[in-house]
Amino acid sequence: MELTLALEWVKYSLLSLNCGLFLVLIVSLLLSNNSPTSPTPKNAAKTSPRALIVIAHPDDESMFFAPLLRFLLYCDTQWTWNLPTILHTRWNVILLCLSNGNGDGIGRIREKELEKVGQFLGIPRENLIIINDPQLEDGMHTKWSPQHIANIIERQFEGENTLQAIFTFDKVGVSSHPNHIAVYCGVKLFLEKFDREKIFGFALKSTNLARKYIGVLDVAISQFGRNFLTRKADLSGEMGIFMWKPWWNYRLMAIHASQFVWYRRLFVIFSRYTFLNTFREISCRSKYQKIE
Repeated sequence: MELTLALEWVKYSLLSLNCGLFLVLIVSLLLSNNSPTSPTPKNAAKTSPRALIVIAHPDDESMFFAPLLRFLLYCDTQWTWNLPTILHTRWNVILLCLSNGNGDGIGRIREKELEKVGQFLGIPRENLIIINDPQLEDGMHTKWSPQHIANIIERQFEGENTLQAIFTFDKVGVSSHPNHIAVYCGVKLFLEKFDREKIFGFALKSTNLARKYIGVLDVAISQFGRNFLTRKADLSGEMGIFMWKPWWNYRLMAIHASQFVWYRRLFVIFSRYTFLNTFREISCRSKYQKIE
């Protein structure tokens, strides 16, 4: 009986917390004087080092990587920690999407939506690469070959000497989506097989379900865990980017109109990935020493 009451208390506490977060976000959206449009990117120089973000489907960039995009494109975030010094520079961002999301037969529509996202972000069209490959069909039950993914990345950047950083999912893929996990494996294979000593690889950290949906509150948990477990920030091996631009992020996801159903609208409100990206280095051995 006591256990049942305790579980009920926890359930209603979490519900109340989420309702409170929802109200905070709504008020923030209504009162915010932040423009939902994007500022001018600070990475326009073609001679700048290039950062590659590898995703599986159109909308992955908006659902999971918005804080990273804001940081790399505009150097505009509220808070960062433990970033390697190499990231404190002006970047030329490339977005590589390994499928057009044709799982429901609307691949062309989703391609156009991703192109609109690129325009919204200020990413040059030549820096937006969408792969339409029968071996990389969108789906929870389709198996992607990591070797094939590694080969695609190699072909896209053969002879490239300005590519210095790659960002993608980790081995859990945030949502355990097999396509996300295959992307991580392919990027890791690319970094290892081709011995890219000058390219840094970073994986977006997956969390448990509770942390995934407590929104901005996960910033406190991430900081507490990092300091409690290591006592020293530079020993945690985890870097973080925090962004508080709820209206901008909502607009970014809304561009994917074909995917912006009710549960994705809730995702934008409650997901930690709306506000926070944490990364760990992919490579087996660290390529950098000094961090900030």
